[in-house]
Amino acid sequence: MGEDDGSISESVYTERAMSRPLTPPSDAETPKPDEDTSADDALSMDSKWSLEDDLILLEHVFKNHKAQWMIVERELQKKHTASLCSERWDSLKRKLLNSYTSSLAVRPTENKCNI
Repeated sequence: MGEDDGSISESVYTERAMSRPLTPPSDAETPKPDEDTSADDALSMDSKWSLEDDLILLEHVFKNHKAQWMIVERELQKKHTASLCSERWDSLKRKLLNSYTSSLAVRPTENKCNI
């Protein structure tokens, strides 16, 4: 099977495959978050998390000791998806733990024994 019999040689096939883009072109641009938005705002996309939303989420997690994000989504009247609730909890948990550990670092040690 050479080029003389009308078939495509392997090198031409490889050359054509290599010249094609790896992904199809997209008609729509990927939305970019505003420079002013924080990571928490980017997570919620359509609507921001209010203090009331955070309290509902925290109350659910602390009461149940096990997060059921679909229930939280319903409690928030589908203002935030279950996935966003999970991501928000991760963000709040990090903030709470960082705040707690930094307060331990600045607290003077008590009952120090000076021997």
